[in-house]
Amino acid sequence: MRVRAGAILVALSSSCIVLQSCSLFGPNETEPVGVEIRTQSLKGYLAFPVNYDSTATYPLVVGLHGNGGSAAEFAGAFSTFGEESLVVAVAQGEYAKSGGGYSWFYLTEDRSLWEAYDTRSVNTLVELIGAIRARYRTGKVFVLGFSQGVSLAYMTGLRNPSLVSGVLAISGYVPEVDQVGSIVHAQDVAAASGVKLFIARGISDAVVPRGVFTAQRDFFTANGYDVTTREYPGGHYITDDLQLEMRVWIRQIARQPAGPVRNLPPASSRGAASSPPPHPRAPAPPR
Repeated sequence: MRVRAGAILVALSSSCIVLQSCSLFGPNETEPVGVEIRTQSLKGYLAFPVNYDSTATYPLVVGLHGNGGSAAEFAGAFSTFGEESLVVAVAQGEYAKSGGGYSWFYLTEDRSLWEAYDTRSVNTLVELIGAIRARYRTGKVFVLGFSQGVSLAYMTGLRNPSLVSGVLAISGYVPEVDQVGSIVHAQDVAAASGVKLFIARGISDAVVPRGVFTAQRDFFTANGYDVTTREYPGGHYITDDLQLEMRVWIRQIARQPAGPVRNLPPASSRGAASSPPPHPRAPAPPR
C-alpha cells in the first residue's frame, strides 16, 4: 500500500531549505521519491497529510528503523499513515554498517564509550525534531521505534519528557538504567512518567522473546506509566493491522490535554520493577 499523503521535499540545514511537491513513496514502497529532511548529522524523509494546511497544527510522528535498516526501507512501515492528519518523519541512523544499512548507535562492547555516543544519538535526533518543528506547525511529538530503534525511542522520550508525548516501542528493548555507560537513570524514569507508551510485539517474533515484551510492560506499569500493549499476528515486522492500531492510539493521545507528571513513591519502594528487563548491546540485533 502507498501513502496517499501529499508531501514536500525538505532539506533542513544551516544554509538552505528546498521545497518541491512530491509523494512520500514511489511504486516500490521502500524507495522514497525525493522527500528528504537533513540536519548536519541525520537525514530522513518527511510527509504531510492530504490537504495539508500550513496554518494548522499537526502531531509529529518520528520513525526509527532497526539495526541494519534505513529510512528508505522503514518508510514502508508507514504505508497507511497518509490517511491520518499527521506529519511523519522517517529518520536514518548515523552509523553506516559494513554489511549495509545503518545503526542508531556506535556498536561497541566498550562501556566507557557508551555514554558519550548514546548521548550524541539522542541529541542528534532531538536536533532533527527541533528543525522540523521550527519550520512547520506541529503539536505533540511521538517517537516510534522498531527493534534497535526502540532503545533510542525510549532514551529520547525518557530524557526529554517535555518534548515527547508518546513512545511507540515495536519489538525492541528498554535501554539499561543506572548501569555502567547508561544515559537513562532512575530519576529519568520517574520524571518521565507522563509519557504515554504503546508497546507491541509480533506473536511469532523470533528476535525479541516474549519475556522481554512482558517485562517492559510490567516495568513501566509499576513505575506509574500509562501503557498500552499489543501482541499481533506476525513476526519481527510491522503489519498493516498494527499500523491501524498505532494510528488510532496516536490520534487518541494527540487529542488529550497535557497533564502533570504523576507523583510516585521512591524507586526503592517499588521492588523489582525499579530494574528494567536486560538489554543486550552488541552484537545482538537490537544494539
